[in-house]
Amino acid sequence: MIENPGQTARKNAVRDLILGVVFFILLSVVLFGVVFGIPLTGTPKLSEVNTATVSFDGKTVEVTPEDMQIAVDLAGGLKRWVGECDQTMPKAVITYQMKDGTEVVVGADKDTIYKDGKYYAPKGTNGELFQNVVEGIFFGE
Repeated sequence: MIENPGQTARKNAVRDLILGVVFFILLSVVLFGVVFGIPLTGTPKLSEVNTATVSFDGKTVEVTPEDMQIAVDLAGGLKRWVGECDQTMPKAVITYQMKDGTEVVVGADKDTIYKDGKYYAPKGTNGELFQNVVEGIFFGE
């Protein structure tokens, strides 16, 4: 069967448009990762957390229900980067007891992001921000 040249041109135009959109989306995701860092995956959501404790410089406190949103947002705001980092436990650590019985441990300082046994290099100053907010809100005087 012989195709109409007009139909072939329209099919090619639609295919080129779809490929262009897919390329643009992939490029946007890569550029976002380069500029802002790679989001830390597997951080808890407020609806999944039962309780949480915060540790800073050897001291530990229980997170109050009023401050639970802050504790969850701190972990969700961490952005990591590729490359080597210190393999030492950060000074600021939040341990989340999940409703399903599991535990998620997230910590950060200016040199390291820690999550459940893995260490990552922070992108920008978000690791230092995590540490400063933990110190100021949960251990401030």
